[in-house]
Amino acid sequence: PEPVRRAVTEAEARGESWRTAAPGLRTLRLMEADGTETELLRIQPGHGAPAHTHSGGEYTLVLQGAFHDGHALY
Repeated sequence: PEPVRRAVTEAEARGESWRTAAPGLRTLRLMEADGTETELLRIQPGHGAPAHTHSGGEYTLVLQGAFHDGHALY
């Protein structure tokens, strides 16, 4: 979607770049404000995000495809 493309372009203009976080997983930090981070994840088929913990909530929006986090299918 165009708003996501725009956010990626803005992040890259600030010097952010895609980084490998785990096999088959790349992330791009879109923004950080007031202790809240927004990242875009690109997950290859058959891969996923490693188990992790953090304080606060986590919200997921799938733009294409689907994934299962061990609790639900998105």
